[in-house]
Amino acid sequence: LYSATATYGRMASDNEFVACRGSGIDIRRLFLPPLSLSLLVAFCTFYFTSFLIPGLVQDLNRIAREDLRQFVVQELESPKRLGFAGLPVRIYADRAAPSRKDPSAIVLGGVAFLEIGEEGYERFGTAESIVIRFTRPDGGPMAISGKFINATVFDERRGAWGDAGDQEFGPEILPQQIRTKLKWLDLPELLHLRRNPQDWPKVATALDATRVAILANEYRIRVMNDFRDDSRVTLFDENAIIDLRAEEAFLDHENNSVGFHDVTVTEQRDGRTRTITGAGADLSMSRSPDSGVMHGVIRLTGNVTVTDSSGRTVRKGREQLAGVAVDRAMVDKWEAVTDAQLLNPRENIATGDAAEVARARAIREAGKFVRRVGSELHSRLAFSISVLVLVVLGAALGITFRGSRVLVAFGISFVPALFVIVMNIMGRQLAEKDGTVLVGIMAVWGSIAVVALLDVWTMTRVVRR
Repeated sequence: LYSATATYGRMASDNEFVACRGSGIDIRRLFLPPLSLSLLVAFCTFYFTSFLIPGLVQDLNRIAREDLRQFVVQELESPKRLGFAGLPVRIYADRAAPSRKDPSAIVLGGVAFLEIGEEGYERFGTAESIVIRFTRPDGGPMAISGKFINATVFDERRGAWGDAGDQEFGPEILPQQIRTKLKWLDLPELLHLRRNPQDWPKVATALDATRVAILANEYRIRVMNDFRDDSRVTLFDENAIIDLRAEEAFLDHENNSVGFHDVTVTEQRDGRTRTITGAGADLSMSRSPDSGVMHGVIRLTGNVTVTDSSGRTVRKGREQLAGVAVDRAMVDKWEAVTDAQLLNPRENIATGDAAEVARARAIREAGKFVRRVGSELHSRLAFSISVLVLVVLGAALGITFRGSRVLVAFGISFVPALFVIVMNIMGRQLAEKDGTVLVGIMAVWGSIAVVALLDVWTMTRVVRR
């Protein structure tokens, strides 16, 4: 913009245009160089924003994942200490050094660790050392695995300390160190996600929560029907039979679960029997974060007592029995429902208040994401095309104000450029909202149309005169 304004202002100041017209040269041919240059710049701008910059961000993420040993050392020295997103453990260590036996591993010494579950911390303890390995199985994403050496662990559920010895963990796939953002996606990825919003992590999570809520609603109705027969429910998992008896059962619509009062649970597992009593309990549905398998979870609260086969009784504030098996046919029925069906408001699928709320949230999340993708595409394309109208306007204003006032010409031509940028940003934000999509798109492209009209007026009236 500045070079077009200065060059054509100088040419006008030196009467070059008068000389060209006197030689019979069409003035419009003199605008082919800035027009050609602006086309090149527009193409480069679109290529940078849609391909080059997203590729560089992915390369940075790859480099960060390759140098994970340095990442571990830096995290150990940070106030939050070492933790990996997706892994329920936080590690404290006095020192870190490369392993002499394995170049792909590091050894942490003077270790304390904390394991965190759904309800809070589950285990904590110390270890003589931890060997951490970073591998890339089958050339795929980076994974972490390792071993605790001479670990001593306090189990919160058992309420006791114990020697765990050497324990292996992993491998676990490590998440990206640089979180994926919409603006760092390239053009093919944006077009794919616009057609398939269920592939975006946030939408996929909302859809998964919807399936869990739908299945939980059907499951709790089945449990209530079983309970009404004889005030008891028999449940199973892979290694146990769980008999639950209660004085009363009710549907908890808020948590999409079944609640019980005055509960007695008899658990037979591996030839041993435990009897657990509590003032209340609830049976809810969950999905295993590791395997993705649906299962039921029983939580007992209020004066919980656990009596084992030997007659020893332990009192607790709460007790949780996870891994209750769910009828596979019922799971397959709802897993067969496609994402497109769940995201289509016209499909009559979900039953129960919690399921309807979860599905409505997924539909809103998908709609919001599709609008964001659309606004990003319009913004990138409009920002690139704006180069054409702005450079032509700069050249025309340079001729109008001549070289003696080139800074004035640039200042005036900068105002439309600022106008286009501000309208682009504002229009993109409006296009992301449900009720102002059209207004936002009109703002993005309308600003370019206004500058284009200003180009036509300047070239046909002002420059010709």
